Amino acid sequence: MDGSSRSSIEHHASEILAQGYTIVPDILSPDEVAIARDLLTSIFEKESSIGPQRGWHTKQHKVSYMLVQKHKFFRSLPLNPRVLPLMREVLGENCILSASTA
Repeated sequence: MDGSSRSSIEHHASEILAQGYTIVPDILSPDEVAIARDLLTSIFEKESSIGPQRGWHTKQHKVSYMLVQKHKFFRSLPLNPRVLPLMREVLGENCILSASTA
């Protein structure tokens, strides 16, 4: 990892630790954003009968749990070469993804 990448990871890690989040510009390509939107739309439609019953879908928001089990695209996101090093910096080398929610 070059010095610039290391510096960026350290910057974003310190933001996560200080304020609970960070914004990493252009982490997804426009095509990946379109894929994610299409998949989430489909998932929300499939869950439209149970979402409102469980409080997952309201006028203000929609939630879907365990996205990694619902499509392989979501399993690839944490392995993004710009995401994984950051997560390892914050959580440690042996971090484990245990939930994925939209």
